Amino acid sequence: MSSSWTPDESSETLLSEKGWLQGTVVSAIAYGIDVALYLMCFNLLFRQMNRTNYKKHMPLLIYITSVFILSTLFMAALANFTQLAFIQYRNYPGGPNSFENDMFGIPVDNLGNACGLITMILSDGLVGV
Repeated sequence: MSSSWTPDESSETLLSEKGWLQGTVVSAIAYGIDVALYLMCFNLLFRQMNRTNYKKHMPLLIYITSVFILSTLFMAALANFTQLAFIQYRNYPGGPNSFENDMFGIPVDNLGNACGLITMILSDGLVGV
């Protein structure tokens, strides 16, 4: 393919942007695995729940549902921020890489960062128990 279509950016910037976009795709794959695991765990816990083990299974159902909701919000924020950087504001001075650095504090990015942090804390808390 002709290099005349390549953006006028340094090779380091292009490599960084490629990595960011590929990281978003890998995150989407991991989220698909997360959906499958959530559905399997929820189904198993819900089917096995009865009067005697209700107090044992309900906290786990609440936990996995909370982590799943936070993961969903994280993926939505990641997809939206990637869309902003690569599509809506692709002509931002310095390209998507500069957009990410300059717009780190916008609400959609803060939502993704907060959901990711809370999910990590919850996951570490479960392992620590």
